[in-house]
Formats: sequence, structure tokens, C-alpha cells
Amino acid sequence: MTTTPPTEQQLDEIEAHAAAPGSWGVYEYGNDGSVTDITAEVRRLRTVLDAEKSAHLFTLRQRNNRSNRITHLRDLANAAATGSAADVKALIDAARDTLAASVDDHTACAVPAAAETGE
Repeated sequence: MTTTPPTEQQLDEIEAHAAAPGSWGVYEYGNDGSVTDITAEVRRLRTVLDAEKSAHLFTLRQRNNRSNRITHLRDLANAAATGSAADVKALIDAARDTLAASVDDHTACAVPAAAETGE
């Protein structure tokens, strides 16, 4: 069974409903704020999950960029031995562009530190 997580709007509605008098028997249990503690935890865990996704995507992009650079270097070595100067220049340019993309990914992808995610 697949369930979908509550949206921000649904979490807001849960909090508003829990704050209303006589709702969900909250007062029966002392209205200790547990609904608000629960919705806050869902939001916190979402932040942690988003950080993990960002880190994972960053790692995948970096691995792809490394693979492309290795391919360019292999092709460059082959072209240097048998290809024309134009082939070599084109491969050097492609390798440079791939390296620049890798650097851009690294600087653009903000991977939050564990302290920022509450861990």
C-alpha cells in the first residue's frame, strides 16, 4: 500500500483543527501540544529528506561528470595518436566544458551540513 505524505496545507489544517475547542478530544488528553509536536516533526523530517535528496543528486551528477571526463580523456588520447589537430582541439574543448560543468554543479549544489538539518 502506497500512502502520500500530507501537504503543507494539510499540516496547517491539522494544526488549526487541533487548536479548535473540542476537536479530536485534545482537551480530554490535556492538550499537551502533541499534534503540533507531530506536525513539526513531519516538517523537520521533510527538511532532512530534501537535504538527502539534494546530496544524492549532487553525487550522481558528479559521478556522471567524472565518467564524461574519463571518456573525453580516452578519446583525446586516441585522437592524439591518430586524429587531426582539429579532432584533438574539439576533444580538449569538450573535456574543458565537462570540467566546467562539474565545477558549476559543485558550487551551485548546496548540500546542507548535518547541523543545519537538525541531526
